[in-house]
Amino acid sequence: MSKLHHQAPKKIWRAKPNLTHLRFLTTPLGLVQHARGRRQDLRHGYSIDDNARALIICAWYDQLFQEAETVDLQSIYVRY
Repeated sequence: MSKLHHQAPKKIWRAKPNLTHLRFLTTPLGLVQHARGRRQDLRHGYSIDDNARALIICAWYDQLFQEAETVDLQSIYVRY
């Protein structure tokens, strides 16, 4: 039986990843499923699995860099 890992992966970055595009794709409702270039493509709406993955990534990000930089994003993804 495999164990679930709730810890963030080991820190492999020298610098923090840029969250600009993730923030761009996030609306007050959740993470938009698609973009066309630099524009949100709302025709495809939102997806529960994308929002769940974004929540995991944000939690790992804050854990790895020992900051609460994505708490605002996490609250949006949890509400979705």
